[in-house]
Amino acid sequence: MEYGILSGVLVSLGAILLRTTRPSVLAKTIRENSLEYIMITLDQKDLSFTGLDHVQTKLNELIMENPEMKVFVFNLPQIKSCDYTLASTFATMVNNVKKLGKHLVFLECPSAWLDGFEIIEFLDPPIVSQEDLSRYLKSISDLNNGNNTDEENAGMLPIKNEV
Repeated sequence: MEYGILSGVLVSLGAILLRTTRPSVLAKTIRENSLEYIMITLDQKDLSFTGLDHVQTKLNELIMENPEMKVFVFNLPQIKSCDYTLASTFATMVNNVKKLGKHLVFLECPSAWLDGFEIIEFLDPPIVSQEDLSRYLKSISDLNNGNNTDEENAGMLPIKNEV
């Protein structure tokens, strides 16, 4: 009987660790205006460093599988805090994607994320509200089509709503 309880506890612990280190990453292609983008969401409420490493790997896979895609949008309003490690990794992801000529945007992030980005001195994180996403995508599309050479117009838009 004790072995049954012990094995049940170990299986439960293993399941918890697996969910923490390998969060389910859901990706959906969305077309808005003249621009397609991939919306990336997670199915959990917090994100550990090991989980973020898995998310980063999945983002890299999505980029490789969709070379024509220019914009990737993380929709993570359920992730309420952003510590130094998460902020640092997200900033690295943004910069790496930018080097590939693509854009990584965070949608509807809680204001606590700004504190995390400020700690690492990533002062202009690509965070937009749902209302501003369309305008942001249009400015990226204009830049990509050569209709607008003012990169500041494709800059980050302020967060209007806190989650």
